[in-house]
This record gives sequence, structure tokens and C-alpha cells, in this order.
Amino acid sequence: MLGLDYGVTALVSTIILAKGMTEHERRITKLEKENAELRARIKDLEEN
Repeated sequence: MLGLDYGVTALVSTIILAKGMTEHERRITKLEKENAELRARIKDLEEN
């Protein structure tokens, strides 16, 4: 007979989800920084 421990399954799923969220947050931060740098470059080019 096979069984499934839903508590462990839920915990593993939560850990995987949290890891994915952390990776997304890092990527968002990186893209926001890049966006700010590009906006600054555009502003400099428009002023010259």
C-alpha cells in the first residue's frame, strides 16, 4: 500500500515556492537597477 504524507508534501512545496520567489525578487531588483541606469543614460544623451 502506498501513502502520501500531505504535511511533508506541503512543506516541500512551500520551500520550492519560496526559493522561486527569492530568485524572482533578485531578478526584479537587478532589472530595476538596469532600468534606472538606462534612464539616466537617456537623460544625459537628451541634455547633450
